Amino acid sequence: MKNSSAKDDFTNNTLAKMSGRLAKAEYLARLLDENGGLSHWGLEREHGVEAAREAMGGVYSSQIQEMLRVSLRELWYETEKAGGRSQRKDLLLSSLRDAVESRGGKKLNQVQLSHLKSVLNALLELALHERTDPGS
Repeated sequence: MKNSSAKDDFTNNTLAKMSGRLAKAEYLARLLDENGGLSHWGLEREHGVEAAREAMGGVYSSQIQEMLRVSLRELWYETEKAGGRSQRKDLLLSSLRDAVESRGGKKLNQVQLSHLKSVLNALLELALHERTDPGS
């Protein structure tokens, strides 16, 4: 018997373990297939494919909306933390932007997609500028 809904399970047991909106967005982008659908084998096994995908779709939309509500300064701070741990910031941001453009945009309306691309492009420009001019 399941103790929680697919949405609660995914939110509380997966996304809650990640710090920052960008880290969550990057993780969700990795779950996107070529058609813009989200797939997570463990959640699907536990809750069924339809319930899992519906829950992840709702969580994806909520995470993107939350990310678009915060300032660029706050997202840049998250980028610096994330980029310092695992990979270059410019690679992290370009990977996320490319995933959103090629697959994740199918879940967003045109205004959301344009806004998200603008935010990611601005952050990417900051990362590229910092990389070419580290003294600034």
